[in-house]
Amino acid sequence: MQYPINTILSSMNAKRVLSMAAISIPVNIAHILFFTRGLPSSTPIEYTWRIGIIASHATLAVVFSILGLLVFLSNRNMIKSDMLRPVPYIAAATTLAMGVVIVTIDQLVTTSITPYLVGCLVVGVVFLLHPRQALLLFSLSYLAYYFALPITQSKPAILLSNRVNGITSAGIGLFLSILLYRSMHSDLQHKQTIEEQQKELEQKNLQLERLAFFDQLTGIYNRRKFEELIGRQLELMKQDRFPSCLVLVDIDRFKEINDTYGHLFGDTIMKAVATTFAKHIRPIDVLARWGGDEFLILLSHTTVDEARTLVENLQHAVEAMHTDVGFQSVKVTTSFGIAALQCGIDDPYGTAYKDADSALYQAKQLGKNRVEVAQIQS
Repeated sequence: MQYPINTILSSMNAKRVLSMAAISIPVNIAHILFFTRGLPSSTPIEYTWRIGIIASHATLAVVFSILGLLVFLSNRNMIKSDMLRPVPYIAAATTLAMGVVIVTIDQLVTTSITPYLVGCLVVGVVFLLHPRQALLLFSLSYLAYYFALPITQSKPAILLSNRVNGITSAGIGLFLSILLYRSMHSDLQHKQTIEEQQKELEQKNLQLERLAFFDQLTGIYNRRKFEELIGRQLELMKQDRFPSCLVLVDIDRFKEINDTYGHLFGDTIMKAVATTFAKHIRPIDVLARWGGDEFLILLSHTTVDEARTLVENLQHAVEAMHTDVGFQSVKVTTSFGIAALQCGIDDPYGTAYKDADSALYQAKQLGKNRVEVAQIQS
């Protein structure tokens, strides 16, 4: 079953949020521990800086803990997957927002904008955001960055440099985000196209197999497939020495039915007989249309006496069929010839067929609607 690409992307985003949480939370805790050391002895400005960084990373840890928990519960089917749709956007927005906050706080002691650059890179390479949504997020984050910097950075030259570098950071993040989304979207489309082509090819192969091995009128095996299967049967019989029988079947007075009621009704009779046989043979047996109104049946692991009992059941099942044309009910009967498959001779299949054909001829001569068994020549 194929899912829409947006659904697949949403699922991938959820997994990435869970992975991000697993990485981000320990990193946030590490930052908190590092900035806590020496906190009591720091100067007022450094104290404010440390507290700000600690609060920012604590916020990140809490947010990603909640988001990761939601994804985890969804994977366990404890909450609906629909609840996860905003999760990647909340994660991306929080990452960018915290990048802006930390850079603003950092201006108290340094001119570095590394946290915002890292936040842009993380969002660009981790989350699968639609280009329009990515443009909105990075634009809003840069606006927040632009107006937040003067709060703690008063030197015009540094402020100008940081604002320009911030544009570069946001631009790189946006470029990576669009590139990642389009690449992933294209790969998924390509994959789905290949899967559809493979499915179509499998269906065509099944159709070709049906054309090659199944009779188009009755839906049972054709002569070609039957000969293939009986060849396998003979190989197994040589190894395991079990009995099997070949049965040749003919619909009685089929030409008369065609001449009287038309060939379309004759086709109906043919399909009805094939369906009746298919319902009453065993799973280990093989049924095929031999040609015209004749059928062949391979009875596996079956002695001649057992075959007669099975075939007589088929004979009675055909007699019990209800086949109507107009307001008239047409009685259908069949004649059977049974022969044992003998592995100890040169041509077991050819010999069995000739014997079954002779037995069928005898059934026809003796009045039709009969079962006759060929006598094994000593």
